[in-house]
Amino acid sequence: MSAAEKQRVAYHEAGHALVALSEEHADPVHRVSIIPRSSGALGHTLQLPTEERFLMTRTELRDQLVVMLGGRAAEELTFHGEISTGASNDCLLGTAPVWWRRSFGLE
Repeated sequence: MSAAEKQRVAYHEAGHALVALSEEHADPVHRVSIIPRSSGALGHTLQLPTEERFLMTRTELRDQLVVMLGGRAAEELTFHGEISTGASNDCLLGTAPVWWRRSFGLE
């Protein structure tokens, strides 16, 4: 991975982490890494819940969605609208909470 790509991944993951820290109902950030993983991810922001839970509220789902899109937003702001394909997985994962909200009537 080139230095420019490492920098982009770092900004992307920092975006996830900063948004997670700013959202009241987001799980706490445990670790942030820009070391590529065997799964194909170039970086990772790990959040761990403070307690086991079986239900999620609309607000918790919203905060989860916002955190998922925080990496893409960081890229867009930092690189003047030029997002990378690294944000594609976040966008794919980001559609799940929207589906949950609609499916469970949490509009």
